[in-house]
Amino acid sequence: MENSDIFQGKKEVTRYEFAYYLSKTLNKLDTEKASRGDLVILENLVYEFAKELNKFGFDTDLYLSKVKGMEDTLEILKGQVEENQRVIQELQKRIDKLEKK
Repeated sequence: MENSDIFQGKKEVTRYEFAYYLSKTLNKLDTEKASRGDLVILENLVYEFAKELNKFGFDTDLYLSKVKGMEDTLEILKGQVEENQRVIQELQKRIDKLEKK
């Protein structure tokens, strides 16, 4: 494997080389800015390449638990958004009634 931090787009890579670039990417990635779809893709890649990633010292279990924690947080936030929307609708109804008087 070349000792390069830059992936050569059209060059074929081995599974091991792909895992190497994946580990470097995951270490630099700001997962808090990732969408739910991004998290699913990353989770699948980590599962698929766990054996190879662990050879590079990448802690796949820790990373997957971090992703799971973010997914849980997203669900909580989704629930809060839905509740806020319900409250806003109720307040809008009350405002409409007051404006009619």
